[in-house]
Amino acid sequence: MASRKDTKKYIEYAIDEVISDCLNVLHLYPGKKEEEVYHLLRELVNTRNNLVYRVNHIEGKDDPRAVKAHFRSIENDLNHQIEQAIEKLSNIVKSND
Repeated sequence: MASRKDTKKYIEYAIDEVISDCLNVLHLYPGKKEEEVYHLLRELVNTRNNLVYRVNHIEGKDDPRAVKAHFRSIENDLNHQIEQAIEKLSNIVKSND
């Protein structure tokens, strides 16, 4: 990832896409499994806040390798959290049928 600004935009975009999917599920399946979806939304917001915090507080600023590893770790964590959230949302939708 190129810069802090771009990294934060990417985090916002990725998390917002899953949040949008959660809101669509709430709209399409009113009254069913709402608490599970709201719990997932809270997890997503906490994930976003945590990742943005990590972008703003870089460990080992003087060492380029440490900075690169730090951002790689953030990107990997984001991808992992997004995959988990999509899987959870998919399971919620499947259980509604």
